[in-house]
Amino acid sequence: MEAPQHSAHLRVTRPDGIRGCTAAGFRALRAGWPMLLAAVALLGALHLPQRWFQSRSEELLGAFQARAEERGGQAPAAEDAVADLGILASACGWNCGSLAYGLVLLVPAFAGAALVGARAVAGDASLADLRAGFGARFGPVLLAGLVTGFVGGGAAVLVSIIAVAGGLVRASGAVASLLGEEAARVLLLAAVLVTAWLTARLWFALPRAADPRRPRASGVACVVESWTATEGPGQWRVLGTMLLAAAIAVASVWPGAELTARAGEGASMQAWMGWAAMVVGAGASAMLALAMVGAAYESLMPGGTQ
Repeated sequence: MEAPQHSAHLRVTRPDGIRGCTAAGFRALRAGWPMLLAAVALLGALHLPQRWFQSRSEELLGAFQARAEERGGQAPAAEDAVADLGILASACGWNCGSLAYGLVLLVPAFAGAALVGARAVAGDASLADLRAGFGARFGPVLLAGLVTGFVGGGAAVLVSIIAVAGGLVRASGAVASLLGEEAARVLLLAAVLVTAWLTARLWFALPRAADPRRPRASGVACVVESWTATEGPGQWRVLGTMLLAAAIAVASVWPGAELTARAGEGASMQAWMGWAAMVVGAGASAMLALAMVGAAYESLMPGGTQ
């Protein structure tokens, strides 16, 4: 079968290195901003219900903690214990609902959005790419999301454990004599860096699983393919591109955040302008990030362009 007309052009202009991915991301943002905007808007809209689930869980956990503080460390009565268990069960239910919602809806949506970023670099992003994770590739996308979430979640748990250890170090002189506050900070930084590195190595699994231009593969095979594609210098290209995109996002949101902070509490015009600036900055930087990392996908996994 004859290759699409755009594939020969891509073989010549495929982005290379962090600078190349960044330049390709800006070009894609200028040329393909409507589809990038649609992808970011979809992710933002789908995130709102999950955030509501999480807020309900946080409210219930806060109520449980308040009840415990009211007792002043005393053991609860039988009725209070049953009520506490009911609160914890409800909080767990909302949290589990949030996780299930994220897996079933957000993971496929993110796979499609990542694919839109890559297609924007190639110059042919479409709505079909945005919904690719919900179609025939839903199963592999779901499994790839579970595997990457398990690996990345394990790293995140490690970060949390070290952060808690750091708090114990500050609170306990005995622990401080064994580990030391500076050592705890170094361990926390190392855990954060490992998490970022794992994210860079596994980032391509979801768009690969959803990519209709590639042969269908299992979610585990897509994770392995992402790991293989980012071996050697490729891993630093992806990691560097992600870190640069994150820095651009911070710089884009910072002015609006400063304006909102100066406005203080209330619904003043300055506060509304600050919030608007933050929303615009976050949206534009998210669109650019999708395109920049999409350029890395096109660079390191070129098979999908043919």
